[in-house]
Amino acid sequence: DDSQSSSPFTSSASQRIVTVDFPLTGSPLYVQPGTVGRGTTIYPLAPPKNVEGYAADEELVAKLSWQPQGRPAEDRILRHIHANIPGRWKRHVTDVKCSMQLAGEAMGLPRSSIVTAVKESRLTKKNREKLVNADVIEIRDAFIVKDLEERVIRVFVTPRYLPLNQVDNAEEFKTVFKDVVKGTYLHDRIHTY
Repeated sequence: DDSQSSSPFTSSASQRIVTVDFPLTGSPLYVQPGTVGRGTTIYPLAPPKNVEGYAADEELVAKLSWQPQGRPAEDRILRHIHANIPGRWKRHVTDVKCSMQLAGEAMGLPRSSIVTAVKESRLTKKNREKLVNADVIEIRDAFIVKDLEERVIRVFVTPRYLPLNQVDNAEEFKTVFKDVVKGTYLHDRIHTY
């Protein structure tokens, strides 16, 4: 429950943590291509059983993304917007049902130990000369950066909205287009304050 936080962009120790299982209903709807980046993936979900606030026939999606740790979390921004806009605008902003954030260390991923090991054994010129394989040098050097960007995985669940290419007719397209323009206008107005 983010309403207990002092700021929409910082966490609070008083936040309520609840474990909820959402069954996957199919293959990912979107997977960001590439090996470097946020790895954004969207999965279709069924609502959890016997959990208040979810209809049995509700279609949901989960957005998973490896975000820079210092970047404001998208789910918190969306909740802040929802809490501070007039009711008539709320349908133009994604409704976040629930969310979570985990660091790689908490999940036991090897990245943190790899980065730590590389930082501790920075290649000296002498050690570099011992590595004759250019591929090994290139891969090893990829971990040696001045300001390594720590990342966390952020996951949030929202209702599943239809893609624009699935509108049935010109009138429905007009309605969706106007909603997008209103949402964009709202986004720009909020960022100016």
